[in-house]
Amino acid sequence: MIYQVHALVRLPGLTHAAFVHHWREHHAPLVTSLAADLRIKSYDQMPGVDYPAGCASRYDGFAIVGFQDLEDFEAMLASPEGRAAARRVREDEKSFFDSKASTVTWTREVPIL
Repeated sequence: MIYQVHALVRLPGLTHAAFVHHWREHHAPLVTSLAADLRIKSYDQMPGVDYPAGCASRYDGFAIVGFQDLEDFEAMLASPEGRAAARRVREDEKSFFDSKASTVTWTREVPIL
């Protein structure tokens, strides 16, 4: 598996609670409904919590999207259904997180413990 890891920063003007609510109650069902067209194998949300003093993060949460491999991701982008599904997801993302302040990276899982 290969993972797309998103470090998310909420839109200015949204509380952390409102960000998490939209992400969990609206965005997650949308992604779930489009999972086959997106060719995703897993989708995990990791919202930030109240950080200990001095340990605050600049991110409001992390989304981890799993694909079988990079070729599967590229196949999704090459298909009309995959592109349409990705557009719907990106459109919803505009309503709760700041794509310019957020980051994304690709990684592979290496289980240690």
